Amino acid sequence: MSGAVGLLAGAFFGVLWWGVSWALGAQAFGIWGRSAVTGLLAAIVTGILITAISIPTYRRASARALYWYSPLSVYAAILIYGLAIFVLRHLLDDFAANQARWAVGLQSILGMWWGITVLVPLAKTAAVATSCKCPSTPLSAGKVKSVPPPASALIPPAKNADRHSQR
Repeated sequence: MSGAVGLLAGAFFGVLWWGVSWALGAQAFGIWGRSAVTGLLAAIVTGILITAISIPTYRRASARALYWYSPLSVYAAILIYGLAIFVLRHLLDDFAANQARWAVGLQSILGMWWGITVLVPLAKTAAVATSCKCPSTPLSAGKVKSVPPPASALIPPAKNADRHSQR
């Protein structure tokens, strides 16, 4: 993939990132400020930067290193996304008078990190648990025709068992 096509793909996936963020309620939580365009521009910047970092990393790194890079790149993308939103909101003066600007930026990044670290695995666990087709009663309720013998029937008695039983 050439550099320009890769960066264009990164911008496209940044827009998809923004769509996911929008679908999960970023506007409702005030992460973007007053305008969803702030989130869209930050998402495009995030997509381009992560792509610019990832293309050479995936070409040069070993498979074992990529096991670490792949999940860590999600945290890096959230950091870039949160910082880009903070910078854009700062440039547009898109903060309420009573807001500590640095705290708003830090809160959005930490909130997104917490969401992917705790809430996503918890939601996946709940989804798996609710979709389990485990029967609450045994499959065959009725007469049991064959019962395996107890383990003691399969074990030969000890040689000195007779001496001990006669005492």
